[in-house]
Amino acid sequence: MEASLAACIPTALLATGACLQCEVCFGLGTSCTGDLEACAAGEDSCGIAVTASTVGIKNQSILQGCMPSSQCKASPFSVNFGTGMRTQTSFACCLGEACKTATVT
Repeated sequence: MEASLAACIPTALLATGACLQCEVCFGLGTSCTGDLEACAAGEDSCGIAVTASTVGIKNQSILQGCMPSSQCKASPFSVNFGTGMRTQTSFACCLGEACKTATVT
């Protein structure tokens, strides 16, 4: 029993590999800061989403965190709700140090 447990622990550690960590934050404007958090299974990229909303006045917000790299190509995404009401979100994906200088267009 002890031998099988001892064999399982290293195997489990090798299976998980090195965990991707991304800065996770939300803020108004074009920048935010937060803590690094480990990404869940299937989230293989760090993502930055900038949303510009117009509902009478124009606001901009940013969201950073883990995301699947398959969503990186879903940008820009816009919705028009009628006169004077619109939202557009653009994504940028990055890994590691590249996230510090990544820009969303």
